[in-house]
Amino acid sequence: MAESVIITNKSQNPHPEHQKNTDFGGYEVRADLKYSEKLVTRGKGWGWRVENDRIRIEPNGLAFIGTGLFCDIPQGYEIAIRQLCGLTQTGLQTIDDTITANHRGEMYVIIHNISHQTQTLGQGDVIAEIVINTASKLEPDFR
Repeated sequence: MAESVIITNKSQNPHPEHQKNTDFGGYEVRADLKYSEKLVTRGKGWGWRVENDRIRIEPNGLAFIGTGLFCDIPQGYEIAIRQLCGLTQTGLQTIDDTITANHRGEMYVIIHNISHQTQTLGQGDVIAEIVINTASKLEPDFR
């Protein structure tokens, strides 16, 4: 039996859904602000705060947004966190990231406010997509 990437949803949000009307393999990921709130109290992040199930991100601020999704990635796989085009229209940019094999823990999404206005996101808002890929085993030929 082949190994699989196990994602456990500890949030109150629904499981990630496959994007509609696309051949692309991405799954929409939602904000789980209870985990982000814990990070704020530990002094991590800059230019953001959580209030009343909303996260406020100041202009040029970076926010580490919890998802409530915990992953167990076996060797040979990776999860790519990517931008959703609809989020960019608000002035928020997802920082692309890769979660590699043997990661055991929550997935966070880093959001950068590139606008000149404070932006807000709510509990359960779609903030990124994840794509599960096989990791390349090709060796580079450096010259």
